[in-house]
Amino acid sequence: MARQIVKQTGSQDLSAGALSLTAIASVQMELALITCKASEGITETVTVTIDQSEGSDYDVKLDSQGLNSEQDYIYKSNGDKIILNAGDGIKLACTNANTTGIVYGKIILIET
Repeated sequence: MARQIVKQTGSQDLSAGALSLTAIASVQMELALITCKASEGITETVTVTIDQSEGSDYDVKLDSQGLNSEQDYIYKSNGDKIILNAGDGIKLACTNANTTGIVYGKIILIET
């Protein structure tokens, strides 16, 4: 039986607002990959958060990285599996403090 895959993609023109993208696990799933690509070198902060179905009191920041005139961000766990229960999500956010460029985000979850 094939494993379910959730792939959430989205883009945001930073002159119009910050990027906020969430992928929700449909069954128990593992975080496979997160990428954020900018159309040009940006100086912004990219944040990855586990969005728990129990509410925001349970949310946990996995990573936060400041980009300085950079175009690429990638998050892949350091060998530890990030397991999500059905209803939990992964949120990718990118600030728009400098309001320049377009960012393209992707989150991939795979059924365990």
